[in-house]
Amino acid sequence: MIRSAALLAFFLCVPLLADELEPVDPVATGSVDPAAETWLRVLYHAHSALGTWTYGPGEAASADPPMADSDIPRLLVRGKAAGFDAMVFTEHNTIAHYARFRSREADPSREALLLYGVEYSGKRGRGHAGLVYAPRADDDAIRPGRTDRIDVEEYRAAIAATHDRGGFAVVNHPLNGLFPWPDESTLGADAIEIFRPDPTSLARTLAWWQDRLRVERRAIDPISGADYHPFVRGLDPAILRGYANLVRVDARTPDGVLEGLRHGRIVAYRHWPTQETGELPVAWLAAGSDLSARIGDEVVVDEGSPVFQIHVQRAEGWRVRVFDETSAEPVAQFEPTSSDEVRAFRKTLPGEWGFVRVEIRRPVGYEQVATGLVTFRRRD
Repeated sequence: MIRSAALLAFFLCVPLLADELEPVDPVATGSVDPAAETWLRVLYHAHSALGTWTYGPGEAASADPPMADSDIPRLLVRGKAAGFDAMVFTEHNTIAHYARFRSREADPSREALLLYGVEYSGKRGRGHAGLVYAPRADDDAIRPGRTDRIDVEEYRAAIAATHDRGGFAVVNHPLNGLFPWPDESTLGADAIEIFRPDPTSLARTLAWWQDRLRVERRAIDPISGADYHPFVRGLDPAILRGYANLVRVDARTPDGVLEGLRHGRIVAYRHWPTQETGELPVAWLAAGSDLSARIGDEVVVDEGSPVFQIHVQRAEGWRVRVFDETSAEPVAQFEPTSSDEVRAFRKTLPGEWGFVRVEIRRPVGYEQVATGLVTFRRRD
């Protein structure tokens, strides 16, 4: 239930930057209980001794070989201790960790779930793509033929091959100075690694994501990537916690996590040190006549202007910014006045397709949150 102070704040607060969104009484839209959904905390973009620096077929990793057998199990235990339910290992151009660990018995009480992937990687000056999928065989690595020369069509083919396997493809650190993405488009990738331990490109990456959404006019999801190399950063759980994702799942299994990623049911976090998921600030999105559409879902609009709801928790005094397809800038923003607050808006849909997404940022500090999309499509 919305506190009276929060309700008063609703009537006093209107979008600050644009008038594309019309505030609506949130009481009239109904309410959503996010506790009824299952959200797991997921670490994306981890490396281990098995593939920390393997940049091409036949090239030896520079990691310490004696750790190769125990490295991932130890990291899964450390990840669980750091509050993660699942970890996605995307090794450079190899899927060797699948052959090594696919038959082992995991202990879910002590270990995070293990998801397999490849970081499709070129040498310096070439972009990287995170390809998360269930391998078809022990050596089912999607990798470039030559790491010193990869053309745009090879990246596109690798992403298509990932989709053929039912997987999830990410543009990793697209504006990184050493490994920049090779094209203005995402080449069909499902997501962009918007947060990563690289503060120099943060604002530009967020702007590039918003631009890609508006130009490509399709759902492109956010994800936070740790780019975690244990031999560079050690096994410190505080480092592991810094870049996290909440992923809505139907099953607490690796397949369930992959399905949640594929459907864009993601809330991405940057520089967040807390261990408990229940302490994280979050903005839940809901839309549709019965509020049944959530983050990652599409609303089919028959006529009129759709209504959506933002349920913000644990973000009192933070700045909440709302984006859609009509502008590169936020179309609304506000500061919650309580730890549990609901806002509702009516959205103009000027074309056949649109979206809303939300960012939350502390006024002072590095912490930042970005939700996945709710998309809207007019019925044909």
